[in-house]
Amino acid sequence: MIEMCLHSNEDKLINIIVLGSNKSGSSAVFDYLAGRADIADPLQGQELSIMQNPYGILSFISAVYESYYPTIGAELLDKLEWMLYRAGYPRRGYTCGYGLKNIIPDYNHKVKKYINEITDIQYPFAYQHYMLNASKLRILKTIILESILKNKITTCQRIPVSKEQFITITKDFLLSLLEHRIYVSDTIRGVIINQAGSYWCPEKSLDLFHNPRLIVVSRDPRDQFAELKVKKGLTDVKTFVSWYKSIMALKSINYGCTNYNTNIIYIQFEDFVLKHEQERERLCSFLGIETDVISTFQPGISAKNIGKYHRELSVAEYKYIEKHLESYIVNRGNF
Repeated sequence: MIEMCLHSNEDKLINIIVLGSNKSGSSAVFDYLAGRADIADPLQGQELSIMQNPYGILSFISAVYESYYPTIGAELLDKLEWMLYRAGYPRRGYTCGYGLKNIIPDYNHKVKKYINEITDIQYPFAYQHYMLNASKLRILKTIILESILKNKITTCQRIPVSKEQFITITKDFLLSLLEHRIYVSDTIRGVIINQAGSYWCPEKSLDLFHNPRLIVVSRDPRDQFAELKVKKGLTDVKTFVSWYKSIMALKSINYGCTNYNTNIIYIQFEDFVLKHEQERERLCSFLGIETDVISTFQPGISAKNIGKYHRELSVAEYKYIEKHLESYIVNRGNF
C-alpha cells in the first residue's frame, strides 16, 4: 500500500478524537479503534498534547480571542511557538517533550511555517511586561545591545491573525502533522487522534479538524482514584473527592459548550468493556464504520481494570467516594 498525501482524500476520511480525563479508561476505546485495519493511527498512539497544553492551541484561542489585548497576543504567540518546538523533542528526565520530531517528518519546518502564517505583523516595540517576564540574562543582553545601538529597540512584538484566519490555518497545520502516514485507499475510513482537545469542553476541537468525530470517555471515580493512587501517588481520598468535584463543576459550566452535538458521543469505560458488543455497535454507528471489522483490542484484558478499587483501596476509602460522588458512579453495585 502506498503512502500518499491526505489532502486529496480529506473529504472522505473522518478524524476521530478520543478524549478522557486522567486515568479515565479512554485508552480502551482508542486501542479498539487503532487496532482496526480501516483506521489509521498516524501518531502511533502519541497524544496530540499541543492542543490542550497550558500554552497550546486551545489555550491560545481562549486567551487571545476571547479578550484580546496586544501584550497578551504577543506574549502567548511567543509561548505557543516555544511549546510547539519543545513538543518536538523526546521527554528526558524532567525535560518535557513528546518526541513529535521522531514521528512527523519535517516537524520543525511545519511549525515554523505555521507560526509565520498565524503572525499578521511583526514590529519593533517593547512593552513593559517584556522586562517582567524576561530572565536576568536576557535583560542584561538587551540593555547592553540597546546601549550599543544607541537605545534602538531590539525586541520585536507580533500580532496574530484574526480568529477566523487562525482556525483555518490551524486546521491545515494539524492536517499536515497527520498526513505523512495516512494511506489513501478504499479500506481506510478514518484517522484516530489521542487526546486532541479538552474532556471538559470537547466541542472546542470541532472547528480545528476536518470531518471531526469526538469520543468522550468517563470512568467510575472509585477505579479512577485507585489508578491515580497506584500510578500517580495521589493517596488522600478527601483530596481526590475535592479535586473531582471541582473539575466536574467546571465541566458542567462548560464555558458555552453543550453536551448535545451530533459529532460527539459519550461512552462509559465500564460499559465499553463489559457490554462490548453493544457499545461497539453504538460507536461504529456513530462513526459510520462497519462493526464486523476485526480489532486487536481484547476486552478481557481491560476487564481486569474494572472493580480495581476492591484491591487497591480500603473499604473506608471507596465508601467515602460512594458517599460524596454518588451521582458520578454508573452501574453501582455491578462490579
